[in-house]
Amino acid sequence: MTITVQGTQARLGRNPEDPRKYQITVFVYSQKRRGLKAGVDIDPGQAANQQHLIQLVGMAGAACAEYLGKRHGDNIDPVTASQDAIRAFAEECRLMAELAKDAPTKIKRLENNAGRLSNADQEQLRRLRYLVDHQERLLPKEVAWLNQRLEKLHEDLL
Repeated sequence: MTITVQGTQARLGRNPEDPRKYQITVFVYSQKRRGLKAGVDIDPGQAANQQHLIQLVGMAGAACAEYLGKRHGDNIDPVTASQDAIRAFAEECRLMAELAKDAPTKIKRLENNAGRLSNADQEQLRRLRYLVDHQERLLPKEVAWLNQRLEKLHEDLL
């Protein structure tokens, strides 16, 4: 459920080294070579404020566009890539806020049927419960995981 705007993608995810922290990944896809992309990871904790974070996202988009231009001959305008990265990041944040509204209800429903889940799924469910209990927002990827498990639960009940 990652947002892509005109070949530029901004993904909000968890830092693989510390799942309590977020990480923003900006990708710009090549216009000449299918499947080729340039990417930059951003640590939001390094930003001084919201405006600085938006500037970092924009600079990441522009840097990716310049890299593709120099390395692979793409003709991507860095200013446009910067604006598209900011727009994609804003949409990703809106999506995250909207999807997280009913997450506590979904988690509770799965907890009531935890015996039907595998051990790995139960561990993931505990981790999501911890995040919700500590007022952390769930990512679209995590909400999609909840939805998949709920779908499977409903299929089993039919």
